[in-house]
Amino acid sequence: MAILSDAVARAPGLKFLFVALISIAMSVPLFFVFIALMDRQEYARTAAEDIARGWGGSQTIGGPVLAIPYVVAESQRNADGVATTVDVRRVAVFLPKFLKAEADTQTQTRSRGIFDVNVYTADILLSGTFGAPDFHELGFTPKSIDWEQALLLLPVSDLQGLSENVSVIWGAGKSGVPFRPGLLAELAAYSGINARVALTASGGETPFSIAVKLRGASDLQFSAAGETTEVTAKGNWPHPSFQGNFLPVTREITAAGFTAAWKVPHLARNLPQASPTPDTVLGGLTSASFGVSFFQPVKFYLLVERALKYAILFIGLAFLSFFLIETLSGSRIHGVQYLLIGGAQVVFYLLLLSLAEQIGFDLAYLAAASATVLLISFYAWSALKSSAQGLIVFGVLSVLYALLFLLLKQEDYALVIGASAAFAAIAVTMYVTRNVDWYQSKPKSAVGFGLNRE
Repeated sequence: MAILSDAVARAPGLKFLFVALISIAMSVPLFFVFIALMDRQEYARTAAEDIARGWGGSQTIGGPVLAIPYVVAESQRNADGVATTVDVRRVAVFLPKFLKAEADTQTQTRSRGIFDVNVYTADILLSGTFGAPDFHELGFTPKSIDWEQALLLLPVSDLQGLSENVSVIWGAGKSGVPFRPGLLAELAAYSGINARVALTASGGETPFSIAVKLRGASDLQFSAAGETTEVTAKGNWPHPSFQGNFLPVTREITAAGFTAAWKVPHLARNLPQASPTPDTVLGGLTSASFGVSFFQPVKFYLLVERALKYAILFIGLAFLSFFLIETLSGSRIHGVQYLLIGGAQVVFYLLLLSLAEQIGFDLAYLAAASATVLLISFYAWSALKSSAQGLIVFGVLSVLYALLFLLLKQEDYALVIGASAAFAAIAVTMYVTRNVDWYQSKPKSAVGFGLNRE
């Protein structure tokens, strides 16, 4: 009976199923590594938010927008159901006929603990012209228009990033009109500043110029507020990423920095030039924004997360190599030894995460993979009592970890590489086990693969 039980335990078919179950069981400790990764990402986000609170966060310039109060007569019914006409005060908004924005950015890195965050300072010049406000475009005739209470609104997503007071040179005036905090009572949900500007019913086109010194982090965006909007941006950051609804028409990126230019016609943004209610325009400008993100090219958290997604596959391939060595050589590897080998591979991902925060992803991967491959190879050498089999394990694991690194770096071709590797592993397994009797404890032929025991 003992002999029969030992034969059943050594049956390759049962052992293969056992190894498959251990591979799946490795998802439990990998899940806790994934939890650790999420915690570290949250710490990094917290560090970025702490810096942004004192410096300035992601910035979007959403204007300028001209706001003019007016009174319109509306028919309403009182409590008795009698129709009456009442005067209602509202605010119409008008977008500029032409808007040009020029931004010169200087980027630097601020640290909070071990985490680095890109921040910038931007010298921004907004210029252009507003056409004469035409209320007939709105489809009604106001009872009265309060031209003297006209405001120039400049939405800014994070006012804490303003490093100096802002004023506007309006019309032919040589002196600037200072901005004040806030937009309108009707726009309490939006952040920005406003300035009282002089308008008359008979006024024509009015030029304007606004200089803004702005601090921010992560990205800088502008809204396509003009009937024609032109934006140019330059800076010293060599890894910009252009974001938003419109891409630049020209761009140049060098090791010394970048330059980019956008040109957006109003037909491309699906937003009217004038509106009887301000919320419609301000909300539309938010969805018609574009600009530059000061992209950090070393996104090691994302790379570690991608590595974890391939973890079960590569742990399974490592187990498969040990199973083939065991099956074809007649060696015996205990289930506990499989667990220890799997545990070493799980710790690889924890090492990769911890070292990447300190020395960068590439060096961290080299250190963690080298340590893991050497540890498992020496363990295999000792457990299998064979230097040849230890060298085979070293070669197989080296190829597997090199393949994983290639998958992480070649994102566009990751699926092709991964699928090809999986197919190759299945093909090799089918070939080398073609003579194995899966019901027996020993293969019919184990000679010819260099796996016979020394």
